[in-house]
Amino acid sequence: MVELEGRSECLEGERSHKTEELNSRETQIREEKEELGRQKEELDNMFKLAKHKLSLSSAPIGNISKNDQFEIRVNMNNANPLIKFTLETIALLLNQPQDIESLKRLISDVDFLAKIKSLNIYNLEDSLDEELNLKIRSNEQFQPSNYKGLPSVAKLFCEYVLGVQLFR
Repeated sequence: MVELEGRSECLEGERSHKTEELNSRETQIREEKEELGRQKEELDNMFKLAKHKLSLSSAPIGNISKNDQFEIRVNMNNANPLIKFTLETIALLLNQPQDIESLKRLISDVDFLAKIKSLNIYNLEDSLDEELNLKIRSNEQFQPSNYKGLPSVAKLFCEYVLGVQLFR
């Protein structure tokens, strides 16, 4: 009988210890779940902001005319380095070559604006995304505020590319 009582106390102690471990683990899981919920909310907010900024940067693209395209094309022979860089980023997004002759052909293409407007940024390859980020980081001048005195369409293209980069 004493032996049974001792065994019973031992089992009770073991049960108590296991209960404490389970309670501790439940608390830990609850805290992790709350943290994941906070992280999800933060990421959702970041996504909404990026999507909003992309829509703001994409809106002016719809207003670009053939005359704007012509203005850039006329300046291609003596292109400002910032305009050339901007067109290189557009060519990169369109998965086109970025040399000067290819850029001239791209900007002269009657479907150039349609290609930009129909670009599905949701399906860009990760490698293209990385290449775009590297290219943008390589030029500190690639900011809308640096386009004073240049064709306004170049600034719109810059804003669009930065919007795509931010969204991605």
